[in-house]
Amino acid sequence: MHASHHARRRGFTLIELLTVIAIIGILAAIIIPTVGKVRESARVAKCSSNVRQCAQAFILLVNDNKGLYRGRSGGAATLDATLWTNELTDRGMIGTRQINGVVAGGDVMFCPSLPDPDGVDDHLWRTFGLNLMTAAGNAKMEGNGSRTGEIYTSNFNLVRTPSRHLLFADSYRGTEPTQSFRIMDNAATGGVHLRHGDRANAAFLDGHVERASEQKLAAVGIREAFFGVGAPTRRALSE
Repeated sequence: MHASHHARRRGFTLIELLTVIAIIGILAAIIIPTVGKVRESARVAKCSSNVRQCAQAFILLVNDNKGLYRGRSGGAATLDATLWTNELTDRGMIGTRQINGVVAGGDVMFCPSLPDPDGVDDHLWRTFGLNLMTAAGNAKMEGNGSRTGEIYTSNFNLVRTPSRHLLFADSYRGTEPTQSFRIMDNAATGGVHLRHGDRANAAFLDGHVERASEQKLAAVGIREAFFGVGAPTRRALSE
């Protein structure tokens, strides 16, 4: 009579299981932030592309109008207040406006790193701003969508250094309930928003786009800006 021998299965010990769990935790701690950074890099690149498209469309609009932003012949013009977003969509430069105000293809006027903060109709709010010196004056959108004030525009052909004239940039509406359509260099509603690692995607009148630091923005005349995402805080810029 022969005794049969069966190999006994050996399970994992508690120490081995804890070791595996620890290794998985370490790998997760390394991989998850990396994935987050990759995704944010993709959003920054998309934002840069969107700003560029807005700037190019705006420049085409101005060129079609002999250097003036909705102006008539001459060096300057006084115009009814209007949103730059409406200008580009109504003239077919970007997207197609629908009856309900929503713009098909208008996502190029948004930064993917900052969703619409107050949920209003998307043709009243974008996450990019037009420079105050490009659409100077006191025009703005009220909370109910009505326009107030006028804008005063200058002839872009007279700009001596287009590469230093800030046109569009990441912006934030501020704390008031109005729908600002421009970047401002003072403490009024709206302003440049440095939301990409303390930098803002910015387009200039010559068409180039860069991730502008606070020093660069200060050098081109922006005095204050918003920092942070979620509940951005405003502070003065330093050169």
